[in-house]
Amino acid sequence: MRSQVLYSILGMAALLVVGGCQKQVLDPPSLKLDTNEFTVPASGGEVEVPYVLKNGTEGAEVSVDPVEDYTWVTGTRVESSSIYVTVTANDTEAERTAEFTISYPGITKALEFSITQDAGEAPVVDAPVITLEPESAEVSAAGESGGFNYTIENPADDGAVSCEVRYEAG
Repeated sequence: MRSQVLYSILGMAALLVVGGCQKQVLDPPSLKLDTNEFTVPASGGEVEVPYVLKNGTEGAEVSVDPVEDYTWVTGTRVESSSIYVTVTANDTEAERTAEFTISYPGITKALEFSITQDAGEAPVVDAPVITLEPESAEVSAAGESGGFNYTIENPADDGAVSCEVRYEAG
């Protein structure tokens, strides 16, 4: 009987040793976004993109990269549960969209998200103003030469100056 108890104890110990030596299989890392479309006002600012990382690996980091070089995206930073993207004001009359990918070591399919910025208002441009010196001239019937000087305030980039002369036959 004593030997049976001894063999039972040795058998249990052997099972514990064998079971304890087996390698524990961990789930692979996973990364999740609750939403992948974000909007920012025309005035610009910082957009927070929250994410959830499960089964992360020590020393590994989440990284974010824009799909292309967006001059209006001035910075990105990654924190433990959010990505922050800073954008400048939109001074154009069109909305614009930037796309990003998020990656993490051990995850083969990168996540994607986009930020759409509302259209801005067209900049106010003052209309051109032409000033003549003198504003008028009297010419004799025999004719004479003369001229006018002009100045232009707020000239248009693609503007041209034209002149029209009006006279009354008398």
